[in-house]
Amino acid sequence: MKLLFPVIFLGFFLGIEVVTGIPVLCANERIADPSGNADVNNAFVAVVRDVGPSVVSIRAEALVEGLQIQTQEDGLDEKALRQFLEDLFKRRKRIGTREASGIIIREDGLILTNHHVVADATKITVNLYDGTSLEGNVVGSDSRTDLAVIRVRAKDLKVPKFGDSDRVEPGQWAIAIGSPYGFDKSVTIGVISARSRPGLNAVTPAGELIQTDASINPGNSGGPLVNIKGEIIGVNWIVIRPGQGIGFAIPINRVKRVMDDLIKSGRVLRPWLGIGLQELTPEIKKYFGVDLPGAMVRQVVEKGPSDNAGLKPGDIIISVEGEQALNPQYVLNSILDKRIGQIVKVEAIRSGRRFTASITTGDEEKQPAGRVRVTTVDARGPFGLLVKTITPGIAQKLDQPDMEGVIVTAVETGSPAHAASLMIDDVIVHVNGRKIRDEKDYRSAVKRADPEKGTLLMIDRTGSTFFVVLKEENKKP
Repeated sequence: MKLLFPVIFLGFFLGIEVVTGIPVLCANERIADPSGNADVNNAFVAVVRDVGPSVVSIRAEALVEGLQIQTQEDGLDEKALRQFLEDLFKRRKRIGTREASGIIIREDGLILTNHHVVADATKITVNLYDGTSLEGNVVGSDSRTDLAVIRVRAKDLKVPKFGDSDRVEPGQWAIAIGSPYGFDKSVTIGVISARSRPGLNAVTPAGELIQTDASINPGNSGGPLVNIKGEIIGVNWIVIRPGQGIGFAIPINRVKRVMDDLIKSGRVLRPWLGIGLQELTPEIKKYFGVDLPGAMVRQVVEKGPSDNAGLKPGDIIISVEGEQALNPQYVLNSILDKRIGQIVKVEAIRSGRRFTASITTGDEEKQPAGRVRVTTVDARGPFGLLVKTITPGIAQKLDQPDMEGVIVTAVETGSPAHAASLMIDDVIVHVNGRKIRDEKDYRSAVKRADPEKGTLLMIDRTGSTFFVVLKEENKKP
């Protein structure tokens, strides 16, 4: 090292402490590569040469309504222009195209890509690494995970190695290969930014995602995210905004399970617990005296897996298969890799006591048409609520002829009920675990509630139930 001696000499002369444990590199010196290769550049080149032939570009055509309009941030008013053109052309059908990437998963022509790429496609064209163009057909597709398998007539295709996404760590190299903006055989390099990002919103694939700063742009969807060993660790899915260094990939361990189902059945055989869950709010934790993370059971489908295992609304799930349940999403994610008919052990709390339930997962697509275990009220009570007894006529309007109890007819602005986001037409089904049948039940249950703990209400809103804790002392004057 040419710079090391002058730096040490200058530090000694000026009385400055020099940390020699951190190397100072010259321009012609090589950086040690975590893969064990002498030259990190050669490692990247080797990965791309090995994986590249397994990556394809995909062009899907589909009939779409209206016109696709692109505007710049400071350009035309997109909404107004779209409305004008739609009125002008009377929402004519046109052929729209989507360009993306895919991964060869079997040498006889099976290819993995994203569902949103091939959904409703009338024609799919696949371009192999050597330039060969083939027609593709959908084998199976799943919107929940945004994954699809297509087939082309080919043989002796190159299949890449699959890694273990559970072993991915932040800071490791990440290589994205695909066809961004139609530029096939493109390679970008970055690192793993985070391993377990939860779904960003309702349209993201079910489960957690791998975050990377390797540039992922439109057209990269469906292509591989690769580690320095040349193993596929994820399927590129989305970029928050091109050029911002935040992209996401679906972990390959989950992909493999979905992929197998799509090949064998054309659909994902998704395990089902038959419960609805909600977050543990500070108020609910205080009410139940629970100081642990978890998920509250807000509804149980009658004769479903959880009902058969003995779970009830109001139970608090604190672990799944011995792993702490951090929140409702964790519980749902924890069964994504389970098989239908597999037993899942959950630990829960009911009335301050812990117990274990063994749930045999069901088939979500074949779930029973059983009712949700809930009930109902009528009264004018505290918390800023006005309620009314549910008559047969009201039950009919709610499209729940068997419903009984009380319905919220008014919510006072600034009241505890308003702060808890209760709404007109919500139905109160339980108060402090007590089933409510009429106004007398409701008033009695509310009156007996501990003002320090608050009152636990189970609410039915259009067939979906959840819990809130209300305290009269929170009411604003």
